[in-house]
Amino acid sequence: MHFVIPILFICMLFPSCAEEEESIGMNRIYGISASGTPIQGDVTVRGAKGKTANGIIGSDGFFSVDVSSLTAPFLLNAKGTVNQVAVDYYSCAFTDGRVNISQLTHAVVSMAIQKDASQFYADFPDAKLPDASDIYEYSSGIDLLLSDSYTAIGLAEDFDFFHDAFSANKTGFDLLLDRLLLTISSSDLAVFLSDIDTHITIFSHDINADKNIFFLSPELVSEILVSQHCYPYFQTLAIGNILHEFYLWNKYLPNFKAEDYSDSERLLDDVRYYKDRWSTIVSKNIFDSYMKDSAYVGLGFYMGRDMYSNLRISFVYPASPADKVGLCRGDIILEINGTTADQITSQNDSAFRDDTIGEEVIVKIEKPDGNTVTLTLTKQELSISSVLYSTILDRNNESTGYLVFNNFVEAAIQDLEPVFKNYKDNNISELILDLRYNSGGLMNVSQHLASLIGGRHVSKETFCKIQFNEDNASLNRSYQFVHLENSLDINRLIVITTGASCSASEVLINGLKPYMDVVVIGSPTCGKPVGMNPFSVCDKYILPITNEVVNALGEGQYYDGIPVDCFAVDDLSKPFGNVNEDSLREALYYIDNQHCSYHKRQHAESHPFPLHGFRQEIGAF
Repeated sequence: MHFVIPILFICMLFPSCAEEEESIGMNRIYGISASGTPIQGDVTVRGAKGKTANGIIGSDGFFSVDVSSLTAPFLLNAKGTVNQVAVDYYSCAFTDGRVNISQLTHAVVSMAIQKDASQFYADFPDAKLPDASDIYEYSSGIDLLLSDSYTAIGLAEDFDFFHDAFSANKTGFDLLLDRLLLTISSSDLAVFLSDIDTHITIFSHDINADKNIFFLSPELVSEILVSQHCYPYFQTLAIGNILHEFYLWNKYLPNFKAEDYSDSERLLDDVRYYKDRWSTIVSKNIFDSYMKDSAYVGLGFYMGRDMYSNLRISFVYPASPADKVGLCRGDIILEINGTTADQITSQNDSAFRDDTIGEEVIVKIEKPDGNTVTLTLTKQELSISSVLYSTILDRNNESTGYLVFNNFVEAAIQDLEPVFKNYKDNNISELILDLRYNSGGLMNVSQHLASLIGGRHVSKETFCKIQFNEDNASLNRSYQFVHLENSLDINRLIVITTGASCSASEVLINGLKPYMDVVVIGSPTCGKPVGMNPFSVCDKYILPITNEVVNALGEGQYYDGIPVDCFAVDDLSKPFGNVNEDSLREALYYIDNQHCSYHKRQHAESHPFPLHGFRQEIGAF
């Protein structure tokens, strides 16, 4: 497995830098320590006789260390963080004066000593420095590789990243090195340089054999990093490389040429495996908001077709634009922006307009009392509410918990704690988990909820196994149930599902089945026994299917959905918690009678509104 290091930057010598250099004086080592942004941490300088001196890295990346008590040559080590990620880079100097510390200097030192410098000097802190001739040879080679890129951004062709002055100000050399990625393979000891946005390798070096494996011409490197950075060709090339390496079904990919595609989404659609309904491409802004903040830009509701093909509101997020104008579950949608409900069949219909903050959407609604109202909703960034409804139903002197859980976002872990504390305090004997609209989310959140349900008797047992393609079997891992303070002590789980119950929802059902009785009520799930991983490509992420998920018994492959034990309709006309709502009524009947009600499957069913791409992950408009 490769460990990844994003690369840094260097700047031109400005008058202020020259004045600063004059004021530093002799017997000091000084320069810039950075990695895309300045490293927040310290620099340690070790002299030839083992004595050390330290200095703090400033907010601009500048450091200066007094080496008057040390003997040359010097080994420099910058330790700290960049964007909250730990970094550990090396450089070296053979006299006092200016020298920089960056991933490029780290790569050069590693090639010169034929070891990963971080690991080697951690294991052997008194090891000698590499020869000056080796440092010069490898640094000159990288300078030559980048020479056309230097001139393309206005630097001298003979720029020296080891010793020349630079600033971390998002211009000049900073702009160039912000686009580079350094990877050192811990398995085969190789150094790779690539474009951070398209993952195109521009240079690789075999440390053991002490020879370059691959390198592009300076002209092509400049095109990749500067003049044609993130051009469609390079993006489709990057996506092709990612699919060939990480796609679960990479062995079945057809032959294709990146130059034949100017649209990366069309490339993905053309090469996807027939079982794959989920691989997608999404903008970084949308993905990052969802992953980091459990948020998205939209209206805050979901909808579905009832048994009579009416388009009804399925749920509304609290404090969302939909909630603010009074939309409720069960409201019938007559029109959206002038488009009648029977004409709305896709999430891409123009009726929904762009997902931008401030975009207005006009919705004509029929309320439960028969009155018709026209409402104006304004799109905003809103938070996803994972717990839509929770209560305890008292029946036959027994307490039954009922939870409508809607999304496995990170914030759900905190949302679930008071719910399960209440269930535990009230000693519930049954739990009905309503996942009818839960489109999935994060595996660790599914693991957390499963642990709350499974209780102490499943603690440390295997919840699920993640299995990648055979080229990446080393990435395979298992998730275990964990002991949690508010875990329940129940023997059975009743789950309500529809075709919108997907991914992490199905993993939870499948993962609990080896350990407890899991009864599924409603209609079959969506059938997604696979997972995705995000890969950054310029201003977007590609999320290909990279792994399949099985339970402790190796059971998975439910591409047709997890079947139900008892059929029930999603009765959109009734609110959550209404005991006469068909799915909840069937669940309660099963608890009371230990079998299904045997009512025949109705010819007309309700259907969740179909979503695809990343909208399916979000699970709402």
